[in-house]
Amino acid sequence: MLELGRRREAVAIECKSAAQKLDPASLQAFRRKHPRGRNLLVTLKDTSSYSRRFGAIEVQVVPYLELPAVLSALAYESIWAASEGPP
Repeated sequence: MLELGRRREAVAIECKSAAQKLDPASLQAFRRKHPRGRNLLVTLKDTSSYSRRFGAIEVQVVPYLELPAVLSALAYESIWAASEGPP
């Protein structure tokens, strides 16, 4: 779990070798306790990012090599949202 900014939105991060191996039950349980925030699935086998839906939960599938850029973008969004404009 990664918390972003004053809004305290929890970012859930799951790691799997392939997106097909994700059991969404763990993310669904997490989101019952922490309803706000992004859901990331970091994979070894995928080569591009895409979104996938599991019921009411949207998951962004992220290749592991893209994870640093995705986390940086999330941190930037959090800083921007906490201020009145871009930093």
